[in-house]
Amino acid sequence: MKAFFLSRLFREKILLLGLVMLAAVTWLSSASSRTAHFWRDFRATSLLLDGQRELLEQQGRVEAEAKAAIEHLEPSKTFDGVRLQAEIAAIANRTGVINYTADNVQTERVSQFSMNSMPLTIRNADYATLVKFYTELSKQAPYIGIEQFRLSAANFKHSVSMRVSSVEIAK
Repeated sequence: MKAFFLSRLFREKILLLGLVMLAAVTWLSSASSRTAHFWRDFRATSLLLDGQRELLEQQGRVEAEAKAAIEHLEPSKTFDGVRLQAEIAAIANRTGVINYTADNVQTERVSQFSMNSMPLTIRNADYATLVKFYTELSKQAPYIGIEQFRLSAANFKHSVSMRVSSVEIAK
C-alpha cells in the first residue's frame, strides 16, 4: 500500500489523503453519534432502575398503607364497571347534563381491588350545570373520582373531557 501511495503524483496523493480523511471524519461522526445515543439510553435506564429500586425498598410501607386505606372503604359502596356507568348517567340526569357521551369502561384488576375507568365527554353545557355535576360527583368520593380533566369554552358554552374512575373491592 505504501509503494502504491508513493508512486502516485503529488495531486493524487493529496486527493487520496483527502478521501481517507473524509472517510475518517464520517466514521468518527457516526461513532460519536452512536456513543451519545448509548450514553443517553444508559442514563435513562439507570434512572428508571433507581426509581424501581426505591419503590421496591418501600414495598412494605406501600402495602401497609394500601391495606389501611382499603379497610376504611365499604365494599357495598364500591362501583363495578356497570354500576359506574349507571351512576354517572344518574348524576347527569339529576344535574341537567343532556349532551354527554360515556365510552366503555376499562378495568384494571389487582389482588385486592379493581380500578374501573371510563372516558366521559360533556358538550355544550353552561358553567352552572358543570359545577352541579362536579358537586354531585364529588359526593361519591373516594369511590368515584376524576383522573383527567380538560375544559374548553366557546360562546358561553363549555365542553369537558374527563376520565372518571371508581374503585371496586374484591369480595
